[in-house]
Amino acid sequence: MNENQLFAKILELMSQFSQKWVFAMKDIVSNLIAGAMILIHHPFRLNDFISVGGFEGTVIDIDLRYTTIQNGDRKILIPNPTLVKKEIALMNPESNNN
Repeated sequence: MNENQLFAKILELMSQFSQKWVFAMKDIVSNLIAGAMILIHHPFRLNDFISVGGFEGTVIDIDLRYTTIQNGDRKILIPNPTLVKKEIALMNPESNNN
């Protein structure tokens, strides 16, 4: 293998790696941006009862990647982009007036 072929192979491998890395980072960045939007705009708050995407429960945690709701003894992690893209039914809207 000569230098040109070696250089071409290295470029090909770097290209494949960068494509996979960008694809993987897309989800992480999407989660972080959606989490920031939720934390800034407060469409719901801790202890609110919400329904989204077929799940319902009381909000027990909000972070940059997931929002956790609890229904009985079941905890459900909902990715924040889901909460930004789907309709959220806030079951106790009077608690969100602040």
